[in-house]
Amino acid sequence: MAQMKENFENEVSIKGVSSDMMALMMDFIYTCKLRLNIENGFGLLAAYEQLQIPYKSEY
Repeated sequence: MAQMKENFENEVSIKGVSSDMMALMMDFIYTCKLRLNIENGFGLLAAYEQLQIPYKSEY
């Protein structure tokens, strides 16, 4: 395994994803419940795209 600093640190910084967006994503990943609203919709979409997490949109 590569000697990455994440292996030795308790905290990992992900540039461009706020802690609020990360918390919403983690809640969704573990509970399958998404607290989506007009204020966080675009931020969540941008975070999923940046982290290359697949998502499915249905209308």
